Parts: sequence; C-alpha cells; structure tokens
Amino acid sequence: MPLSEPLIILGLMIALAVTAVLVALSAARRQVEVSVRHKAGAPLAWAIHPGKAAILHRRLRRAVAGVRLVIPVPRRRSEPTALQTLAEDFERLAAATARNMIAASYTDRGRRRHHLAQLRSEVVRIERIATGLRDDAVHLDPERPSRAAWALQADDLQARLRHRAEARAELAALEQQPTLEQQPTLEQQPTLEQQPALEQQPTSGQWAGPSDVVVPDLAHAVDEQTGVGGLAARHGRSFHQR
Repeated sequence: MPLSEPLIILGLMIALAVTAVLVALSAARRQVEVSVRHKAGAPLAWAIHPGKAAILHRRLRRAVAGVRLVIPVPRRRSEPTALQTLAEDFERLAAATARNMIAASYTDRGRRRHHLAQLRSEVVRIERIATGLRDDAVHLDPERPSRAAWALQADDLQARLRHRAEARAELAALEQQPTLEQQPTLEQQPTLEQQPALEQQPTSGQWAGPSDVVVPDLAHAVDEQTGVGGLAARHGRSFHQR
C-alpha cells in the first residue's frame, strides 16, 4: 500500500503532462492551418520553415485571418449575409490552394518548382481578393471607417479640441479682469473724518484753517437787559480802556 500512493501520483503527473502536450499540439496545428473549418493537413513545421512552400502557405494563412478579422463566421441558426457568403467561399478557395501546395511539396524538385510558380500567382490573386473583401467590409461597417472617413473624424476631433482650448483661454482672461466686487466702494473710500485735518498743517504765512477762526458767542454777548445797545456799550468801554 505505501508504494501504491507514489505510483498513483506519478501516473497522474504523466497523464497531465501528456494531456498538456496534446493540447499544445492541437493548438499549434490549428494555428498552422489556413482554415480551421476546412483543414488541409499542413505540416506543423511550416509555421517557421523557411522553404518556398511554407512561405506561400503562411501568406495564405495571413490573408484568411485578415478577412476573418473583419468578417466573422456567422452564428448558428442565423442567415449569413452576402458578405459572409463571399468570405466563406474565399476561405474555401484558400484552403483548396493550401491542399494543392501541400501536394506539390511532396513531388520531386523539378515538378515542385513548376507547381510552386503557379501557386505563387494563385496566392497573389487570393491576397488581392482578401484586400477587396476587407475594404468592402470596412466600407459597410460604421465602426470601421474608411481612410477618408477616418480623416474627417480626426479633423472634427481636432477642431473641437481647439475650440475648447480657445474657450478656456477666454475664461482665464475674464477671470483676470477686476470685477465690480474688487473695485472700491463708497464705504471703502476715505471720508472727511479719515482725511488729515487742516489744523495739523503749518499755518505760518498761510491762511488759517476753520479751527483758527474765533466766532463770538452771540447768545452770551447780548445783554438780557440792555439788548443790542448793552452789547455795544460794553464793547465801547473795552475799547476806551485799551
């Protein structure tokens, strides 16, 4: 019993490792295929092989991947659009070209060169078809604007950003100008009481201020008994005494 547990653990580890390897190989085979739904059985080494057939095969794979990026496969139980039908036919044609390429790679050198020259021209045509399908899909899809539409949208965004910057500059200029609240009001201006009095200024050789003028108190100067005459008599006596 004690030996069975390590064996079980070892068996589980081997099973997990084999499963991981198989999953990785399956993913690599899917990536090397031109079409996942129309498999051609391309060699796994063609993913990085520098041969002419492998290079042409990678060009086919990029063309199909570019089309499927903008024209996805229709969902189940949904009617495909005309563009999706074209993309399906295109993918089927590219997969057939890949099969011919794989078959040509197993022939002798002379025939292989002849077949690859023909397949090269076919790959060029497939790439042109892929470009046309992508342009058509971009033109019909509003979320993928064309170059002209993209340029118009970019110009509009730049114009709106420029207007926002100008509005911020105008607002900053207005904030720097003094407002009515910042200007001195009548309450804040100095009053007569707050102004320096004239009596504090030098009086020699100058006109005396209002504080130096002696105003007689007429109410006390008038004699209640003699009236105005009494006032004049007192002023007369004071004059003769002087």
